[in-house]
Amino acid sequence: QGTDSRKSGPITPWKPGSGSLGAACPPPSGASLETLLEPTTCLAFLGNGAPVPLRTRHGRSPAWWSVWKTTCRALLASDAPRCRRVPRRHFTAKTTTLLTAVTILAAMTVIGIAVGPHPRLPTTDPFTIESLTVDVYRAPVARPVRTAFGTMTDRPAVVVTVLGGDGTRGYGEVWCNFPAPAAGYRARLITSVLAPETVGRSWPDPRTVFDHLTARTGTLALQAGEPGPFSQSIAGIDIALWDMVARRAGQPLWRMLGGQGDGRVPAYASGIGPDRAPAQALEAEAAGHRAFKLKVGSDEERDLASLEALRWDLDPDAMIAVDANQAWSPEEAGRRSRALAPYGPAWLEEPIRADRDAGGWERLSDISPIPLAAGENMYGEAAFDRAIRQRALEVIQPDAAKWGGISGCLPVARRIVDSGKRYCPHYLGGGIGLLASAHLLAAAGGDGLLEVDCNPNPLREGLSQPFPRLVDGHFILSDAPGLGAAPDDAVSLLKVDSA
Repeated sequence: QGTDSRKSGPITPWKPGSGSLGAACPPPSGASLETLLEPTTCLAFLGNGAPVPLRTRHGRSPAWWSVWKTTCRALLASDAPRCRRVPRRHFTAKTTTLLTAVTILAAMTVIGIAVGPHPRLPTTDPFTIESLTVDVYRAPVARPVRTAFGTMTDRPAVVVTVLGGDGTRGYGEVWCNFPAPAAGYRARLITSVLAPETVGRSWPDPRTVFDHLTARTGTLALQAGEPGPFSQSIAGIDIALWDMVARRAGQPLWRMLGGQGDGRVPAYASGIGPDRAPAQALEAEAAGHRAFKLKVGSDEERDLASLEALRWDLDPDAMIAVDANQAWSPEEAGRRSRALAPYGPAWLEEPIRADRDAGGWERLSDISPIPLAAGENMYGEAAFDRAIRQRALEVIQPDAAKWGGISGCLPVARRIVDSGKRYCPHYLGGGIGLLASAHLLAAAGGDGLLEVDCNPNPLREGLSQPFPRLVDGHFILSDAPGLGAAPDDAVSLLKVDSA
């Protein structure tokens, strides 16, 4: 962005005709291309010695990466003297190639300053946050939602509403499913800690707010042992801000984020089982779903019987994935994956604890005949970048209401797609977070599917009116500005707290 976070002062590129390669020394002789491509390596040949980071926490664009590789190869091939002034008459063809690449890279630095703070997020107009309010909802349900680690006897939601200085509103949602008191606590966290950091100030874009809140509360979250609640609350604020700026711009969020096409997002029905699995799946199919995910992880015999029933009852070509919700040990997961494999699951989600070391995940992937999926319990770009680099996961599932919102998840989603892995956003909650996940998938592209909980939840449709249609397995996003929906007045009866 024109400055380096570790040094003060602007970056001053070497200028052709100056008779010098610059004051800073390039990498030592004999450095390999792999060494130069390490994340901590920086480009030399800058007039004031300030390095340009090769890769930052914001990722890298393919264009930058291509130019950097060209520069590195030219540097390694160059026979120019190092770490001293070089008269122009000593320049060789190889040195000229190097200088051309450096000049292009410097020009791209200037362009990067012009297009905004993050190479994978759109430029937005500055805004002021006039107010930030939070509402907590609870919807009673006749049929509890069961997982391997807990049961929801009602459906909660925490909704963030931001009001811009021009009167435009935006809506976001915070993950709050477990434990039962989670919703109220996150609402208080937002109003007491996060809102005072944002309200009444002008901001250039939502990503700046996201970075500010993450930095300001990082130590507090660590001290309190609560990185999850803080990340989830910041994510909800971020979603609301992106909804607001897209509404101000008069564009649907998915298109503002760079999405192509007609807004049709492939979807799958989740939340099926462990009870009534065949009936739930058939109900979801009748509602328009063509892909499904079955909860496993309880009784092995019942899991296999449910999966077999889905294979018999649904379309023979239907995609069926399975989700164990971290229920098994690595040894049991390997055995269970082999037992499930004959039924052709598209992926096996979180068969072991999400925080299991990378070696454990990779060993499981080596023996599992089913592709592995995870990501809903990852926090931070570094964690997702490791998952992208490692071979264990073929499907990566960030949850925008748990970490990242739009600002964090869109760059991650695009890196997942660029890597050849499958981006399938995780989501289980109310309608606002579901819409945010759909807009992210429409913007990121790839062959992923949107997770749509098929259990009854009045807050899914009630918090996002008009609710998008589901047609032949596709969630249809509209051309309305922002997320394209807002909470319906009718759900105000389900509101249990406001702040």
